Amino acid sequence: MNQKRRKMTRRERERIMRKRARAKRRHRRMRRLAFYAKRLNYKHLTIFLAAIFVFLFSINSFIVKPIVSVLQDKPSVTTTVKKKTVKKKTPAAPSFEVNFKAVGDNVVHESAYKYANKMAGSPNEYDFSSIYSPIQSDLKNADLSFINQETIMGGGTPSGYPKFNTPDAMMNSLSSLGVDVVNANTNHTLDQGASGVAHMISLFKAQKKMMLLGIATNKSDYDTINYIEKNGLKFAFLSYTFGTNRSSTNRYNVKLFDTALIKKEIATAKANADFVIVSAHWGIEYTSTTNVLQDTYAKIFNQAGADVVIGTHPHVIQKMQWLTSAAGHKTLVAYSLGNFMSAQTTEARLLGGMLSCKFTKKNNIKSISNVEWIPLFTHIEASGISSGVINDISNMKVYKVKDYNDELAKKHILNKSSTKVTKASLTASTKRVIKQFTIDV
Repeated sequence: MNQKRRKMTRRERERIMRKRARAKRRHRRMRRLAFYAKRLNYKHLTIFLAAIFVFLFSINSFIVKPIVSVLQDKPSVTTTVKKKTVKKKTPAAPSFEVNFKAVGDNVVHESAYKYANKMAGSPNEYDFSSIYSPIQSDLKNADLSFINQETIMGGGTPSGYPKFNTPDAMMNSLSSLGVDVVNANTNHTLDQGASGVAHMISLFKAQKKMMLLGIATNKSDYDTINYIEKNGLKFAFLSYTFGTNRSSTNRYNVKLFDTALIKKEIATAKANADFVIVSAHWGIEYTSTTNVLQDTYAKIFNQAGADVVIGTHPHVIQKMQWLTSAAGHKTLVAYSLGNFMSAQTTEARLLGGMLSCKFTKKNNIKSISNVEWIPLFTHIEASGISSGVINDISNMKVYKVKDYNDELAKKHILNKSSTKVTKASLTASTKRVIKQFTIDV
């Protein structure tokens, strides 16, 4: 039997309507949330997550930690860590040093090159290396070294005084000796004329180890200032002579003393180098005191700004001193280093000196220090002397006086005459001339 559906009361209908309305409102909210969720990009999501993290961290700091602290009956402690201030170290300024050695007149007399020919053991060949062997390490171990090649290497047949012509083999001996700078601007430069100058220049151009200083065949080379770099320092080398024994049709072969030229070249050199070294061929032969030309030009070199002046030509040693200009610039002047090697016939002409010093540049401040004079002596054993030259040499060597001894001195040709050469006499002769500087004996 079918039962009739009960008719809902008004209150029941109103309750159902309210439920449906709430359901519709929830549905609309869900649709809106879904809509905004689709529009939410990663940026908003990141911000949202960060906010949640900060919120949770705050809860941990201000709620959880105090509660745990209380439960553990331990007070909360705040620790402050001081950051260390670390100062960056300023890199040390670079320091540059060059140990310098200079020797005087390398005079090749006929008896000297004949002895070198004997050492070579073959006709027309020459070996000078044994002559310099006792002092080779001093020049070889220097960072920079200088020699005055008094006699021209002019090519052709060798000859001695008065028109010198040194065998080409001397160049190789100087190279083996460790020489860096060879001055050829002397009163003997033109002994073989302009062709001799041209020959020596071409000879040195064929090698790369040594700088040839002071001679030229054309204006371009004449006007060129020579520079050399060692251990981070740049040196300018200039050369001037008082004159030559013979003339030349080529005015560019040598550089003579000329005040305007000297000032101009030193100014240019100073602008392009750390140190300026001048080779000055001047003075009176066989005289241990300076003359007016030397004193005058030494002051000109100093006032112009040269750092070192290496004097040659007198064939005996002369004084060494510091000069200070009105502007405060200091110049070390060695007025004459004497003979480095020769076959002359007196103790004074066989006694020379090696200048030793150290160039330094640090924090852009330049200085010259450790200045020393090292006495040298040419030991010669021979059978005769004539015309002011020792002949028929059987043994010839250049020694430092501190390495020389009286047993060796007894064999010297000079001790066969009235002259008595000893280590003490050589030391005393040096000390009479070189004062206020360290003498290495």
